[in-house]
Amino acid sequence: DQICTALTYKWPMTTSCSETEVGQTTESNGDDGLVHHHSYSVIGAVELPGGEKLIRVRNPWGKFEWTGDWSDKDTERWTVEAREFVAESKTGGGPMVEQDDG
Repeated sequence: DQICTALTYKWPMTTSCSETEVGQTTESNGDDGLVHHHSYSVIGAVELPGGEKLIRVRNPWGKFEWTGDWSDKDTERWTVEAREFVAESKTGGGPMVEQDDG
């Protein structure tokens, strides 16, 4: 995967959150905790045994917290096995976002 390769080489990566509603033009906090029209640093990535590709992003503002799938509060997806796998991958702690989200 290109994201994991780039992280291995310590290449800086960013991603952004684009508008979700037609005509939305200002920065706003979405229901999932992401700030629309905002950039994030990509600081980790992992592919779980089930095939889910997750990335860890950091909000440089640090004002909002991800509350969607794979957030800290997501008890459905974060099984003991998934937590252990991510911990062993040394991608850091905290919430992750599924690579295909958005």
